[in-house]
Amino acid sequence: MNQQQTTLKPSETDTSLLYPLDASPPPGQSLLLASQWLFLMIPICVIPASVLGYAFGLTIGEQAMYLQRILILTGFMTATQALVGNRLTLVCGPATVLIVGYLAAGGGDIYGFSGAMIMGGALLALLGVTGMLRRLLGLFTPNVVAVILILVAVSLIPVLTKMAAGMTMNNPSGQPEILIRSVALAMLIVFMSQYLPGFSRPIAILIGIIIGIVVNLALGLKVAPSAAPNISWLSFPSPIGISGSHYSLSVLLPFLFCYLALAVNEVGSVQGMGNLLQVKDLDRRQDRSFITTGAANLVCGLFGTIGLVSYSLSPGVVSVTRVASRHVLMLGACLLFLFGLSPRLAYLFSLIPVEVAGAAMLAILGTQIGAGVAILLRKGNLTARDFLVIGFPVMLGGIISFLPQDFFVQWPITLRTLLSNSMVVGVLTVLILEHGLRGRRT
Repeated sequence: MNQQQTTLKPSETDTSLLYPLDASPPPGQSLLLASQWLFLMIPICVIPASVLGYAFGLTIGEQAMYLQRILILTGFMTATQALVGNRLTLVCGPATVLIVGYLAAGGGDIYGFSGAMIMGGALLALLGVTGMLRRLLGLFTPNVVAVILILVAVSLIPVLTKMAAGMTMNNPSGQPEILIRSVALAMLIVFMSQYLPGFSRPIAILIGIIIGIVVNLALGLKVAPSAAPNISWLSFPSPIGISGSHYSLSVLLPFLFCYLALAVNEVGSVQGMGNLLQVKDLDRRQDRSFITTGAANLVCGLFGTIGLVSYSLSPGVVSVTRVASRHVLMLGACLLFLFGLSPRLAYLFSLIPVEVAGAAMLAILGTQIGAGVAILLRKGNLTARDFLVIGFPVMLGGIISFLPQDFFVQWPITLRTLLSNSMVVGVLTVLILEHGLRGRRT
């Protein structure tokens, strides 16, 4: 689940596009426009990597290695989707909903979820190939989708709180001044995303990250380690070794629910951009999008990274830049891929302070909650039943996310991995209530 989906009507942009979907601008202009997409995709990759790196206690060097893989795979998937997948102007990136699955596991090896990514990728591809997706979507009513969007944000509050407050192994209590700076930076990002002119608005997160780093430097706070590791400028990461433990039921089952939520996100992104640009054969594009996303997630599993999804922020970018050319997006994705070939650049991106990454994530997740509320507002005519169906799963999932891992140790491992995952508990609960709780007869 990622960013709020734009609700502009097609007529508001189609007639004024500088470059339509299949247009190819001149080389010089293409490079300039592609760099805008590049600036947008960098924080999309960096922030989730920072969250996971913090949660799993990775060193800067380990986080850089992980981020390098994400940069390469995000560039690859975005370009492939634009070329042969949905053939739309949709940015791809790490799926926030899968972060919930990672964090619910309670630590361990960050590369230990490869089997879940491969399983999830195969599931998405199967939905695209067989057309089963349209049958499955009947389960995901506006109430269910809204709960999923809100629940992702609520589930990440515990780790987000620690990041924003500067809680580390050396400083487990955090510092009030760090939290104040984080909240102030998040507020600044929110204001910039609304009031900055032109294309600077969609890249407000990147601008906010730069401001946060500058403030840290101005305060004399250390950003980079005193002794930088010897990292090469150019290399390609190798696939990881996958063992039977990566396919244990206790790992796979929780991510099954996370991938169902990811599927809803993929549909929303494709439908949003397709309707905005008034494309034909949207159902076929959606099926191809699932096949491509599934294949990309399978590759993510082979390389040990978090799975990817199409982001729903892209229509907003197109409405601001008036450039819908998928060829420009492909070029931007190729630039991101080239950036990923440099471990040194990945290392530099990984130096973003924890509290700055936390502030950026706070702004992103705040927008995501707003997206869930927007779905409910568009539905309208909410009843007392709707309040129960929406509120109870969010509260229950929130409680699960705050319980310590030690609480679940006494349970059997399969049951533990399911019930310690706030996304699993929340999705199951909202599906049961939405389709099992009948409205009161009058």
